Amino acid sequence: MFQSAIAIDDLTFGSWSMGRPRSGRRNRSRHAGCRRCCSKECCGSCCRYLYNPKQHTFCTRTCGSWCKILTYYIGFIICITAIFLLMIYLETDSKGEMINPNVFKIKLLDVGIPGGSLLPSSANNLSLPLIWLTKSSKGPSSNTYIHKIQTFLKTQNEKCKELEKTGMRKCPFNLTELGPCAEPQFGYDNKKPCIYLKLNRLLSWTPTAYTKSDLNKLEEKYRRKVDISRSVIWVHCEGESTYDEEHLGTIKYHPEAAFHEKYFPFEQAVSLNPVIAIQLGNVQSGYILHIRCTLFSKNFPYSGNSVLKTFVLVD
Repeated sequence: MFQSAIAIDDLTFGSWSMGRPRSGRRNRSRHAGCRRCCSKECCGSCCRYLYNPKQHTFCTRTCGSWCKILTYYIGFIICITAIFLLMIYLETDSKGEMINPNVFKIKLLDVGIPGGSLLPSSANNLSLPLIWLTKSSKGPSSNTYIHKIQTFLKTQNEKCKELEKTGMRKCPFNLTELGPCAEPQFGYDNKKPCIYLKLNRLLSWTPTAYTKSDLNKLEEKYRRKVDISRSVIWVHCEGESTYDEEHLGTIKYHPEAAFHEKYFPFEQAVSLNPVIAIQLGNVQSGYILHIRCTLFSKNFPYSGNSVLKTFVLVD
């Protein structure tokens, strides 16, 4: 028991005596590092970093180098600020012009020139505007086109009756004026099909009559149809090529080769579309015939937008 106590005291004393010199060495090294940091050499190197009198540099850069850096950053900031201010100006300026950014549907009907379309359209959802008259079960029946025409003319008559009920004006559309193209079969039973030209409405728009000087600018085939005393949209239909002309036969217009003055100007309350019909002559079987109809007046120049095309095939 006595021996173990002595051993513990020896270990305690030994650890204290052995650890003390090591602690003293660490403290002396710390004090030496602090003295070196606070020495004149350390302060001198810091001062030389800020300003070196021998090389005439500030923070290791000469005055010329610092001037270049400052010039670059000043120019960069000026450019960024100018672009930012320009974008703000353009934004505010565009908003100032758009006092009323809303576009009403009624205004969309008062721009440009009216367009048109040909009826009946293709059967069986064909992408090609083809009127195909055939007795084969593979092709569309004539009843398909007859039904489409009947639906269209019925809609025209209903709109006409509604217009006359309002008492605003007399209905400009008269089914009897279409002649044989108002009969039940519409010529599809004897190879003399009727095709209907429908003009889209453009509010407040009225065709302008040609003058004598204007006629010299027209082609001969168009000039023959024009009457300078009338303000109408003239219509000229023909085969696309001489091949089509040879097999197409004559073309008759009902009631005439023009959209009559009574349809114009278009009014918002009148939803009736101007309509005329063309009837093809004795179309020869076995040919696909390309037909084009051109609409024109002085303020409705004939161009790609005023040309309506379709194909006719009779088996």
